Amino acid sequence: MSEEFAQSFKKMSFTKELEINVKNKWVSSENLKMDFCPEFVFNISVLRNTMTIHFTKYITNWTDDVIFKSFSIAVDNDVCCEDDDAYYNEYRKRSSKTFYKNRIMITCETIWYGFNDDLLSARINKNMETYLKNVEFSDVKIRVKNNEEFPAHKVVLASNSSVFKNMLTTDMKESKENCINFPELDSDTVNKLLHFLYHGKLDKASDNSAILLELVKAADMYLISDLKRVCDAFLSRLLSSENVFLLLEISRTINLPIVRQQSLIFIANHVDVLFEEEM
Repeated sequence: MSEEFAQSFKKMSFTKELEINVKNKWVSSENLKMDFCPEFVFNISVLRNTMTIHFTKYITNWTDDVIFKSFSIAVDNDVCCEDDDAYYNEYRKRSSKTFYKNRIMITCETIWYGFNDDLLSARINKNMETYLKNVEFSDVKIRVKNNEEFPAHKVVLASNSSVFKNMLTTDMKESKENCINFPELDSDTVNKLLHFLYHGKLDKASDNSAILLELVKAADMYLISDLKRVCDAFLSRLLSSENVFLLLEISRTINLPIVRQQSLIFIANHVDVLFEEEM
């Protein structure tokens, strides 16, 4: 193509949508023609040689609007076969002035682990609240490691835990003595545990990761599935650089799916800070 012929080209616009599914592989459009020069046939080709790493933003206090202050988008220079003709010189001159306009598709997916803990509080729990630590109709005692005792009701314990049900309905020591021993739990943890069993939800323990850890371990040991699920959700909101590795290890040991996933996301988003603190 002569320089004179290249300069005589009229300015024309072509709009084509090309879907790039494979990295490092050219994708080309169909052949295109210009009316004033039908013998000149060309196509538009694109190559994806850079890919943005998947970015996840973890939000603890959800609102209607979430602002992503900054995130990286993979953008590389155009690729063109170099030669000495006038067309390449024109391409190089115009591309330096953003001759091409590219569109980048951003896919956003929202996963919400929130829940309304009042939904866990069934009507029967409303009726049972008054019997928490109430000796009226109490038919079993709970003894903790400092020998402090709490009055309780077999029907409440058995309905929330198959382990408690087995203790209280078979020929075991607890059934004969009407007493369940928690030698590994302190009075504060048992208080929170009983509050959940009678109220159907946690109290202020949901803001304390140390208490939640003790509760979730007890829930796992005694198969209190509802309590374990709630602790899993609340612990995932309390992740920090100080506890993320500990919580990740615990989540794998006693199977806390929400904590495990959110811990991995937290580590991925704060890898520089975490490794700096570890060094």
